[in-house]
Amino acid sequence: MTPEQASQKFKWVNYDSQNKTVDLFCDHHMLSTLRTCEAKFLLEHILNIRPKAHKAWSLMFGTWLHSCLELYYNSIKDHDGKPLSIDEFLAYGNKQWSNLRLNDYQDETKFEKLGGREGALSLLTQYYAYFNGLRMRVVATEVTFGFDKEVHLGSFTFAGQPSHDKLLEDIYGLDPIQVNCYLTGRIDFLADNGNKIGPIDHKTAASFRGDEHLKFNPHDGITGYIYATNKIVGKFYPKYLEQGRKCLSAWVHHISTASPSKSRKTGEVGPRFKVTNIDKDEAQLEEYRVRNLETFKRVAELLFNNKQPEWSSHTCSFIFGNPCEYRPIHETNSDRWTQIIQDHYQVTEEWNPLSPDESAIVRDKVIDEESFKLYKLG
Repeated sequence: MTPEQASQKFKWVNYDSQNKTVDLFCDHHMLSTLRTCEAKFLLEHILNIRPKAHKAWSLMFGTWLHSCLELYYNSIKDHDGKPLSIDEFLAYGNKQWSNLRLNDYQDETKFEKLGGREGALSLLTQYYAYFNGLRMRVVATEVTFGFDKEVHLGSFTFAGQPSHDKLLEDIYGLDPIQVNCYLTGRIDFLADNGNKIGPIDHKTAASFRGDEHLKFNPHDGITGYIYATNKIVGKFYPKYLEQGRKCLSAWVHHISTASPSKSRKTGEVGPRFKVTNIDKDEAQLEEYRVRNLETFKRVAELLFNNKQPEWSSHTCSFIFGNPCEYRPIHETNSDRWTQIIQDHYQVTEEWNPLSPDESAIVRDKVIDEESFKLYKLG
């Protein structure tokens, strides 16, 4: 695929033919998916193939929870540190629950452990009571970044490889292109506790095991938020940098969806909420930048050189706690792949890192057969 073709096809690629440059915009989900399994990355983000089944419970519940928490912290920011009333908070959560049709998931085990709608509203009540006393000033909520090129991870020259396609040879052979790499994403909210400013991210678990503080350190998603916060603060809130308060920390708010939360090891009842502080130094942030820049280089190879993706078969049966959604394709002979995809998958909108929910929209379009053929043959 040429850079111009990719720019026309994907929202996360921009090609400047005059200056012979390509801008790539990728978020943590895209980059980590590629590192987890290149075959999954190609199917999900280049061919835009996703299962026909409805969205997973964890995704829908996460959408509901983040919507509620965005309202909560926006109210704090807009009303001098005072949140909306608990009745308003619960009324919104109840309405959103209906809008997202979450009762359709009542056969799910996690739905049952949560306690359905009543359990979800109880969770909001407890969250309101627990976090209302935290002394943090909300600087901004749902901070999207990326397509304005705030978080530049670096650039590299991409020469490509010889091809039977004369157009590709003209582009790559004598006139290499510069690839500029930009991190994108959305931070739940930025907070100032009086000593430091940093991003806060919410992570849910069915129940706590006691090692929550270890799960997100190291974690490229959180480290990326810290890295990005410095760029965002420098552009929109320069007073913090002028005060010498560079962002080197983040907070993770852990939420147990089961109530009461019981330790999987001991069975003892524990707290429903925890807060983990994650600190990084400048050397770690630079290592993050370099590491993810290397992932961008592999994205370019898969996208522009039609490289055959590597399979990470040890994740086929277990990825994020479940079998990979593409295992039905890869467990069969490649001659059957097209039929399996037609029967069980669909082509959706191209991935947009700043509006990931758009990727659930089904397109009135069949699979890109040419790209799929290259994927099969390498």
